[in-house]
Amino acid sequence: MSAEARVQILHVEGCPNVVRAREVVRRALAEAGLSGSVRVEEMVGDFASPTVLVDGEDVTGQTPAMHGSCRLDLPTEAQVTAALRREVTPTVACTLSGADLRSQFERWQSLWVAAGLQRARTDDGVRLTFRDEATVASERQSLVTAENECCSWASWEVSREDGALSMRARSRGPGSLALQGMFDAGSLLSEPRD
Repeated sequence: MSAEARVQILHVEGCPNVVRAREVVRRALAEAGLSGSVRVEEMVGDFASPTVLVDGEDVTGQTPAMHGSCRLDLPTEAQVTAALRREVTPTVACTLSGADLRSQFERWQSLWVAAGLQRARTDDGVRLTFRDEATVASERQSLVTAENECCSWASWEVSREDGALSMRARSRGPGSLALQGMFDAGSLLSEPRD
């Protein structure tokens, strides 16, 4: 999987369908939740026009023709959206197993029960806040360091905000849902103590 999809619109000079292709790409990026985060490049040359590539692959599934011609199979919004989602959707899998996985689970659970303040679902994952204490900060950092190694499909960050320790875990697509499930009430985290 690429860290960021590369989108290209290939077309001949003066192609009457390039405006439509740009609009299809714009709408697909919005649908995939990637507006403003993916750079779209245009190349003018001797291409089947217009052709939309995501990481070098024609979204229609065809081999891109490298000669100037007018395409009859114009890329659709659904094709571009599907290609974008394939490129930016992480494989959601933890590399821990057995006793190591159980230990990580129990450490998160213990930290939450002892010092958890608030849990919030976000559009891209979850945010947890904890009491601002040295031992809590140390354990939170240790857990996040391990998560960055074993669950690299997500972005794990720590910070101090408003007198509390914060942990944000973010991902895309099924990754964000997995994070929310991992740290949801009734799964990993029970209610914190008062």
